[in-house]
Amino acid sequence: MHPDVRFLEQIAPSLAPLFGWKATRIALLCRKGIPTPPGFVISHRVAKAVFRNALHPSEQPEVLVRGPRSMLSPERLESIALKVRRADLPHELVCAVRGACAAIPRGRAFGWAVRASPIEANARERLFSGMYRTLVDVQEEEALFDAIREVWASTFSSMLLLSFRALLNRGRFPKIGVAVLVQPMVRAEAFGVVFTANPLTWNGDEVMIDVLRKPSLDGGEWNGYRLNKDNHLCAPSGFGVKLIGEDGHVVMRGEARGDGGGENEVLDKEMLRRLFFLARRIEAVQGEACDIEWAIEGNQIQVLDLRPVAMIPTNRISWMHHGWKTTTWKPREGKILVELFPEGATPLTWSVLGRRMRQWVKQGFGGIDLFETWADGLYFNLSAFVDLISQHPFFTQEAMWELVGIPRGGRNLHLLRETLLEEKGSWLRLPLALLDAFRQLLELKPRLLRFERAFAKEQARLLALDWRLLSGIGLSQILADLERELDRVGRMLFEVEWHLCLFWFFVYKLLVFGVGSDEAAPMAQALLGGMGGLESAKPALELARIARVAKADWPSFKHFAEPAGSELDWKALPHGPTRALLERLLRLHGARGVRETEIEAPRWQEEPAVLIAVLKKLLVGEGLDLEAIGRKQRLLREHAERSLALRLPWGIRQFAKEALSWFRRLLRNRDRLYGQMVWVLGGFRRLALEVSRRMQILEPTAGQDAVFFLAVEELHAFLRGEIGGISDIVARRRFHRRIEASLHSRFGQLPGKFSLRGCPLVRGKAKGRVRVLTSLQSALSLEPGEVVVAPKIDVGWTPLFLLAAAIITECGGIFSPGAIVARELGVPFVSGIEGVTQRLRTGMVVMVDGESGAVHLLEDAESSFSHG
Repeated sequence: MHPDVRFLEQIAPSLAPLFGWKATRIALLCRKGIPTPPGFVISHRVAKAVFRNALHPSEQPEVLVRGPRSMLSPERLESIALKVRRADLPHELVCAVRGACAAIPRGRAFGWAVRASPIEANARERLFSGMYRTLVDVQEEEALFDAIREVWASTFSSMLLLSFRALLNRGRFPKIGVAVLVQPMVRAEAFGVVFTANPLTWNGDEVMIDVLRKPSLDGGEWNGYRLNKDNHLCAPSGFGVKLIGEDGHVVMRGEARGDGGGENEVLDKEMLRRLFFLARRIEAVQGEACDIEWAIEGNQIQVLDLRPVAMIPTNRISWMHHGWKTTTWKPREGKILVELFPEGATPLTWSVLGRRMRQWVKQGFGGIDLFETWADGLYFNLSAFVDLISQHPFFTQEAMWELVGIPRGGRNLHLLRETLLEEKGSWLRLPLALLDAFRQLLELKPRLLRFERAFAKEQARLLALDWRLLSGIGLSQILADLERELDRVGRMLFEVEWHLCLFWFFVYKLLVFGVGSDEAAPMAQALLGGMGGLESAKPALELARIARVAKADWPSFKHFAEPAGSELDWKALPHGPTRALLERLLRLHGARGVRETEIEAPRWQEEPAVLIAVLKKLLVGEGLDLEAIGRKQRLLREHAERSLALRLPWGIRQFAKEALSWFRRLLRNRDRLYGQMVWVLGGFRRLALEVSRRMQILEPTAGQDAVFFLAVEELHAFLRGEIGGISDIVARRRFHRRIEASLHSRFGQLPGKFSLRGCPLVRGKAKGRVRVLTSLQSALSLEPGEVVVAPKIDVGWTPLFLLAAAIITECGGIFSPGAIVARELGVPFVSGIEGVTQRLRTGMVVMVDGESGAVHLLEDAESSFSHG
């Protein structure tokens, strides 16, 4: 056998620098007797020799990575790859490959799979093999040699070379080389992945299994299982409850649900048991939690690939994390970590927004880094924030709970520091701290005015441009302008956020001092109501106004009264006051939308279905008297101000009045800055849609949403013509995103009647049927008087408040957009109930108490609960 061609079982871990990390990991399984397809590997030294013989010295990959960026033009790289595809293979290599193929039983070798095994040590983290070509079902001998050349030629893709260049820029010196792994194809009856630790919760006691029947990158029939290593009953991954019993057999508990339940199960109990114990064995062999790809051929499980679980998002999907779910409070080593921003964020959103969050917060919060990465997610370290803010004499622990929406008495409160309220001397420091806060605000005010003028000027410039007429270079410049503007808005937003937090703690401390801790929270809610002029509340208020006008506009009223379907097309509205006001609403607030911080999510100006559906239902009812609601909220606020003033000592009443005034200005500024950030993100979406149109012309196989699976650096490179051939990597990212979406944890359901308690954000009591918002269709089905239940509420959902009796969410603090709008409309709001979207089901009748934060189940819905 040729020294650079070896069978898998002959490769020891020490040979990884020659035969690559992928081949070495699979070889270890072979030597341990774990079933894997037999195969052989061609050392990267062969590729090096071919490159030296076929290419000019200036065309070697090491030179291209270290040279100027102009050397990576698509035309030049394609010409280099073509030389590799046409290169002559050494005679000794040809003979060795023929001998290796002949040594594999012919009954198995109905086709070959040819894959890359990169030698770069960082491949264990970033999986550069995901950027190399993989060829499957290779039949003829000559086609096999062409496939080997094709893997080598994929070294010269601009995306791969730019990734190596990024490592070099960070002070790393990557080893550029690739071995080639050749294995017979498996006639897969089922395909799937096994995680020997939960990749989202980082629970090492669970085994997560996802199975795809009729495997294809385009989809198939999925089943999901979550099994406990210690034989305890575990909540389902989506299709029933299962565990491995003490006797090693699979035990079924509860009812199977969804398309994967019952007779549609892909794996029977015996195969599931075998797969479970095979995964445990592989974990023991590797010495770490593993992500295992497997297939079933006949009655045999074949392991196709494996990698460490710790690197799931970063090694499989560059720049794509599993998302900032905003639904859980996770204790870890005495910390509470809060996940941020949209669930299932796309790579584009992550690269645009995720990378900047840490910089903005660090700059706005006094240079202290309050973020950390855990289980491949970006988390705000609430415990570190408490450590920071509690040094200030304004701090009170009660105000902390209201700020972030943690229910009092919650299970994680003991993890935070004790309040410094009773610390000796804290009140003595209060006057100086207050004067310093006012001084900082006086310095902030002129900078805010300058920012507003600059933002309005840049906004007008971008709106005046017709992006369809710009070249790729021009669009790349627009993209850079949007990035710069997002940085400016983000830095200003979090600076204002810091001052808002300081003044919130001061105001709350005044409330505790004046009225006591029991009355502080209700009075704080009253003081924040009836403010007027809040950016987040404007769309809902404008929509209610349009409904009043439409009732007197007979042609428009008649249009909305037509059968379902046509009324959702607002462009078919007859010209008149209703249409003019609706066009104005979309012009001013059209960049808002559901999941508005996710660039992939449509905006109201594209899909105003929520607005139109709410408008139609407002026309049927009696309508809302917004003047009366606003007047009531203002009266409550003024009464709370007078009550507080009467209970405070005369000497600090004026301070309190001035502080409340500044506090409201900060809240309005913060609300407006958040809206401006969403507008800039809408600009990213507008540009992405234009790039997608051009991408469909150049690479129609990539799919309409391909642009959202590129990082912003890749988008720049595509617009400048520096990269192409993105279809393969977009398909892999899209495929693995579907896998990860199927692994999201689900909370168990509670039988019988129950009571939940969260954090009260808006006062009031309301009774109604539950409507769980999980999709746009569920939102369109909302009826007047129902209780909205959602993981998180952003401005895109707030028009529904015009119909809702009350709001319940899993997360959100007193300054969240949902709470701001709910206070202006007087809708009771409770947040901080973990798993409420799983515990409550559409159709249940509940009583929401915005005074205490309690949610009481009054009437169960049919088949709403099961025992788990």
